[in-house]
Amino acid sequence: MPLPEVLIWQRIRAHGFRRQHALGPFILDFYRPSDRLCIEIDGQQHDLARDARRDACLTDKDVRTIRIPATAVLNDPDAVAEFILSLEILPRSRERGTARSVVEGARTRAAPTV
Repeated sequence: MPLPEVLIWQRIRAHGFRRQHALGPFILDFYRPSDRLCIEIDGQQHDLARDARRDACLTDKDVRTIRIPATAVLNDPDAVAEFILSLEILPRSRERGTARSVVEGARTRAAPTV
């Protein structure tokens, strides 16, 4: 498992997530079956067109997919994990998160209060 995935797994494994979960023809980085949430940690080698097709297929199966850039995890794994765990309070929907929303969410949560 790549380092960014290890860093996130260490922080979310006690919260109902499975790692390297098979769902149809796909292997999901992390999956929480209780609310059908998929977390994908994206490195530089990702094929955006393939990812879009995969996300659409998962959406058709009522699986919400959140993609997080590996660089965001390496920069602040605690903030990213906090963001992922905050998704527990969101109702399940057919909307997908984007890397930008995850990074912005992680930054917002990681920002110190003054």
